[in-house]
Amino acid sequence: MKIFIISDTHFYHENIIKFENRPVDNVEQIITNWNKVVGEKDLVIHLGDVIFGHGKDIELPKLMARLNGKKVLTRGNHDSYPESKWGDWDWFMERGFDFVCDYFVYGDIAFSHAPLTPLPFKSPNAYNEQVRLNIHGHLHRGNVRGNEGQEDRFFDVKYFLANQDKYKLIQIEDELRPFTFEEIIL
Repeated sequence: MKIFIISDTHFYHENIIKFENRPVDNVEQIITNWNKVVGEKDLVIHLGDVIFGHGKDIELPKLMARLNGKKVLTRGNHDSYPESKWGDWDWFMERGFDFVCDYFVYGDIAFSHAPLTPLPFKSPNAYNEQVRLNIHGHLHRGNVRGNEGQEDRFFDVKYFLANQDKYKLIQIEDELRPFTFEEIIL
């Protein structure tokens, strides 16, 4: 089993084409690229902002059925559905994800959508041991809001900028594909 990581697919988000200069057929390109490298027994950690726009309730299950692997979601800022009767986690699991959370820590690495600021501890019992790395998405091409006096409401920009060596951005804008865990941590 291989582990892959992807973020900010924004499936069916029409404005992502102009915001991030994606090709018009970016959804099909992501699906094709995903299935070229991910096998049925592989694990894909999706770092949030999965799907966007009208019809997501109908389109997400069809989309997930086309994508290889077991899928874990750390919800992003566009992955909140207050109309869901049972909560956001169930909404996504009913539509094809195998596990859903806001973030998780495995060993000394945290996985999240936006950068976690401050970095969390390795475990509830490791009070003085923060994780060494936060693998995250949210920033697309690395554009950090906050440099011009704006703040990103999803994380502390000052903390993030002061500790950049502890963060690894996963952005798909250049290659439209998931990355292996090994590619990311090397």
